[in-house]
Amino acid sequence: MSSISNCTFVSKEEQFTKENLDKMRLLFNGKTITFKNEKINIGNILKKQYGDVDSDLGRRMFDLIVGRGTQGKPAIDSYTGFSEADFRRIKNELVRESKKLNNPKLNYLEKLLFVRRGVMQKFAITNYLNNKINESANYERTQFSNYLKSHNDIMALLKTDAIKNRGESKFRLGIKSVRDLEKLENQLTIIINNPKTPEQANKAMDITKQMSEIFKSDGGVPLQELRMFLEGELTESKGRYFKIENDGSTVEVSREIIEAGKLSRNLLNDMGLVMINGLKQHKQVIRQSYLNSKEDSSLLLPNGDKVRKYEETIESQIKEVQKGIKDGNYFPHYLIESFIKIEKIMDKAEKDKYSNVDQDLTDLSQVFLQMSKEINTPRTLRGRKSIPYDNYLKNPVGVLRKYSLDAIAFNKSNYLKNIMMEGMRALPKDSEGAEALQKYVMDTYTIADKGYQDRPAWVNKTVRTLTGVQFLSKLGFGIGTAVRNTMSGMYYLQGVGNRAFVKYLREWDTTSTNKIFDVDGKQKSLQDIIVEVEREQGFKFEDMSSPLFTEGLVPTEGVKSKDIDIKIDADGNPKLQYKEGKHWRAFDATMTAAAGKGAIFQKVTENFLRKHMFRYSFVSKFNELTKGGLTKQQSIQRSKKHALDMVNKYAFEYSPSQKAPLVGGTKSGLGAVGQVAFQFLHYPMSFLQLQSEVLRKSKDAVIARQWDSPDLYVPLRFAGLYLFTEMMSGVLNLDLQRLMENDTVERIKTLKKGLEGEDVKGRGFLGPTTGELFYYATLFDWVKTPDNLAAQMIVGYNDAYGMTDEQKRARLLSSLNVQASKFLTKDYKALRNGNGWDLMMHEFGLYPTARTREMRKKEPLKTILPPVKKKSKKKKSTIQEKTKSDLELSKLYRAMGV
Repeated sequence: MSSISNCTFVSKEEQFTKENLDKMRLLFNGKTITFKNEKINIGNILKKQYGDVDSDLGRRMFDLIVGRGTQGKPAIDSYTGFSEADFRRIKNELVRESKKLNNPKLNYLEKLLFVRRGVMQKFAITNYLNNKINESANYERTQFSNYLKSHNDIMALLKTDAIKNRGESKFRLGIKSVRDLEKLENQLTIIINNPKTPEQANKAMDITKQMSEIFKSDGGVPLQELRMFLEGELTESKGRYFKIENDGSTVEVSREIIEAGKLSRNLLNDMGLVMINGLKQHKQVIRQSYLNSKEDSSLLLPNGDKVRKYEETIESQIKEVQKGIKDGNYFPHYLIESFIKIEKIMDKAEKDKYSNVDQDLTDLSQVFLQMSKEINTPRTLRGRKSIPYDNYLKNPVGVLRKYSLDAIAFNKSNYLKNIMMEGMRALPKDSEGAEALQKYVMDTYTIADKGYQDRPAWVNKTVRTLTGVQFLSKLGFGIGTAVRNTMSGMYYLQGVGNRAFVKYLREWDTTSTNKIFDVDGKQKSLQDIIVEVEREQGFKFEDMSSPLFTEGLVPTEGVKSKDIDIKIDADGNPKLQYKEGKHWRAFDATMTAAAGKGAIFQKVTENFLRKHMFRYSFVSKFNELTKGGLTKQQSIQRSKKHALDMVNKYAFEYSPSQKAPLVGGTKSGLGAVGQVAFQFLHYPMSFLQLQSEVLRKSKDAVIARQWDSPDLYVPLRFAGLYLFTEMMSGVLNLDLQRLMENDTVERIKTLKKGLEGEDVKGRGFLGPTTGELFYYATLFDWVKTPDNLAAQMIVGYNDAYGMTDEQKRARLLSSLNVQASKFLTKDYKALRNGNGWDLMMHEFGLYPTARTREMRKKEPLKTILPPVKKKSKKKKSTIQEKTKSDLELSKLYRAMGV
């Protein structure tokens, strides 16, 4: 239990921490303790589900429960930052955890309407699993962005070389030889993996012949030279590289090819590290699958020797990759079916409940042994007699693409399966509520691992098209949306404190020159460490196809799931074929590129917000932990996890696995409907969950008398921000709540007015697609909104009845693009009249309202501010009508989810 028992000197603070943590550990293990003159026993449910507090899982769950009640303080005996109130809170958290585990039920709203972060926080184990899922999503997103950026840079260099040295047209998109080779590679892949016939062998020979001709052509030479650089076949002299032709002559390779080669080398090394991570996770998956444990002691079980032998095979594969990276000639020549075979073997083993250990591990070993031979050995596949593979394997662009995507997918799949197998064993069992909880957690895992792959293709294509079009229509090039997005960061500032955040900004630049932290034998500053962690965790969103910006429209999948499908023919033989046609793939790529261009302002604001959220959270937690006695390396690891959780708490995670099932966070048909019907509602639902979490933790802090806990003050700061914004709205006679929104409060106020009998139209609860369908239906009198409060609250400003002609015209244009509609109907007039203030009001919705005018008539604003000069009734009436019209239009845009 103790981490300080061997110390020669123990401070009073350390002794206080150890004594109280030991009591909490005994309570965790089901023992009766005396705490503050009170005898407490919570039963053995925690030990039963999570194991002894000294076991691996039990220790992690105890640490998580301790951190949950103390803003992330560690359950380490030598830490000196605990107070008496902290241990009262920890005791309360242990009691709550035991009660929930004894009655593990989810209500109907939690199953369908709540964002998954809120539901998964109910139990320590589910919170742990969800944190790991989010870590996986960030890592996958980072590596995918790394691949895509490197790929684009490499292709740009090859294109430059093709224009300068090969006569390629600069007006043609892409490189013709690369496109032709990819098409032939796809055909060859399908042929060589389907049942062999003489006709297929002849066709494969014909394809490889065509590929050989491409490599010999001017267009194929850059690819040959790039491959030669990667395999170390070029000679180097004074920074210049040369190749030796068949006739013995020496030819210099262009600078563009060499630069592309260096980028390719870095990318392959990065993806090699991803593959190593995946292989390590795979080892643990195998151990859990066949031995039901990750512990080394499990190798003593009956199947332990077989698993150990297989682990040695995986370890040799890891060493091969490490050696290739170290030697600088890592260039994997592998066939596309390798990863597909692994996936299929594991899927079959799972269906058979891992009962065929000998056959499964033998089949897997053969695949990995073959893969091991293919690293750095381009000609190892000559054994397939009738089909020459050399040209197929020498296309470096194809290798980079296939290997990168497969490595990312392989790592993600094994990482998620590893933590889920362990987590599912710790979930409550043997009750109806427990079964519902297990089903919910498994659905979260499935959507995180496979996304929407189990749905029919036409469903995914329809959802992809509708949500993609609406993303461009409603958010594309939206300046006001980006500004409101930035202003939402004010809630994070209230959570951490304005003065503390300003101090961090002032001191950030000074941290780069003070290199005092010895990490891995290197002197690094805290800023250096944070920048490295940022890159690892994905807080630099270089690629706009990230699911964060496109509402999960572009899942990062390996070749296994996106391009290839395996069918079984009548004879029981597996046949490979490509799932999607070229037209759909072209459309999908175009949609992705358009979404990236349209979300340019969102990219800037998201980068700004998340970067500083992560940095401040990391710095503050690091300083707190090191001050409390943790080592620098311990502090770095804990600060990283804390900072990631804070970003997800305040800026929210937009991957499908974190959305409420009703708005798309499930693989079922309900999820497909929800993706379309309630698009863009994830933000308001997450914001509601954030405020609920803040209030709940504040109440817990009061009960434990944690008067110095940040949990206690955050709700007050949220309320202060809202009241300050309201006051400044009266001072300026502009509704600043349009810019500094609290969506939850606004919806509650609208509901209150409706219940009081006022004729109100709220923001509505419809996504843009269903909202527009309803709008056009009411515009043409096909349907009529029922005359009741519930219908009006749900439909909101999507009802065409009662709109002015100007509002209808703006709404029609908004179907194409909201920003364009605002420019044509409002911004252009303001620019033409030279009225910059009107332009600002239109763009950000900052109009005077009846509420702000009434505020100026009341104290203290009535005394402080001069009265507004009276204007003629006719002119006043005209201005009020125009202002009301502009305000209604502003509400209209916001009602569409923007």
